[in-house]
Amino acid sequence: MTDIRIDTKLELVEESAEDKEAFASISLNPGFQWAKIVITDDLPNANKHRIPIEEFDNLAKTGIFAPIKMAEKLISDHKDAMGKPIGTITQIGKFGNKLIALAALWKRERPEEVDLLKKMYLEENPPNVSWELSYEQSTKEEDDVEVFHGVSLHGLAVVSNPAYVGRTPFIAMASTNNQEENVEELEQLKSEVSNLKDEVSKLNQSVQEKEAELDSLRKFKEEKEASEAKEKRLIEIKNKFQEANLEKDEKFWEEKSELLLGLDDVALEFMIQEMVSTLASAEASNKNIKIPNVLKTGSPKNLSPQELGQALRESKLKIGD
Repeated sequence: MTDIRIDTKLELVEESAEDKEAFASISLNPGFQWAKIVITDDLPNANKHRIPIEEFDNLAKTGIFAPIKMAEKLISDHKDAMGKPIGTITQIGKFGNKLIALAALWKRERPEEVDLLKKMYLEENPPNVSWELSYEQSTKEEDDVEVFHGVSLHGLAVVSNPAYVGRTPFIAMASTNNQEENVEELEQLKSEVSNLKDEVSKLNQSVQEKEAELDSLRKFKEEKEASEAKEKRLIEIKNKFQEANLEKDEKFWEEKSELLLGLDDVALEFMIQEMVSTLASAEASNKNIKIPNVLKTGSPKNLSPQELGQALRESKLKIGD
């Protein structure tokens, strides 16, 4: 027995050779009148009932093969349609805030009713439906609107007084009884679905491109902020050195910047204090150096290294004279 797959997203599946043959035997059946029907939207109806869009998947999964009902020879209220199926739902798909069914109506079993629906549709007075469903729980919203959760779709009824007041109409019907043109109508439906898939694919690609661009801008912003923070921190460190009377050339900053940037305030202060202490000790040592009176005049003097060098040079000059 051939396994016929049904796609609940209203995308006609890619069939195998056997699947295609089985599907063709259904789609070419002259006893079917194909129609597209709005099952519901996500807004409140006249009965102050609402099905949120997050419940559409439940309706789609449970509504395949659910019956479509109608009173005999006329469109009446929901009660008159009960127990009188006129066709069945074959596929269901979500489009924006609407849930749409692809339905096969039974022209052989209910010819007068199908002809009436077709006549109304062609006269731009499309028939409307009302849903039949069960739910696990409900909640209340503003204006006393009851919202259903955990829903299951049991069927649709063609009614004269729809609770959605014109928002659940027949939106497409195959135009003739000719077998070949019925196939053409189905191919058109396939094409519409294919076009929708292409649009969704393009939108997804555009979203991915925008996300990649946004990631690149985020990375650039983070790098720029990090660079500005490092520059600001380095200026603070240089100011601390100046306040401590520690003069350093550009080579020092080129070689030590990364090391200094890695220090927190406590470690930096300690390092600066050590450098100041070391420099002060060196200067004190230089001042305490005593040298002999190389010129043999007066008493020894406390000289700096620079003064010592100058004195030695002068002594050599005098000895040479």
